[in-house]
Amino acid sequence: MPTPQTSASTSNSKGQLKIVIAAVVILATVGWLTFTGISDNKSYYVTISELNAMGTKAYTRHLRVAGNVAPGTTPTSTPIKPTTAATALIPTK
Repeated sequence: MPTPQTSASTSNSKGQLKIVIAAVVILATVGWLTFTGISDNKSYYVTISELNAMGTKAYTRHLRVAGNVAPGTTPTSTPIKPTTAATALIPTK
């Protein structure tokens, strides 16, 4: 003959269900944040020729450009230091 459930076992299963639901919500939130964070922070490395071929699409993407600064092409009144940011790039081979 089956024994009736006691109120202690019923409340225990409800407590476990709450824990499982909370864990699923937390894992789903962490997964969503991971997915959106990765897709929003992508950077693509391109060469000068690839950058020129992209046209106006280059302005809407996160890009890093590989190349060297052409000597004498940065507008500055002081000598260029190795750590100075460059505005003109020359393709590398």
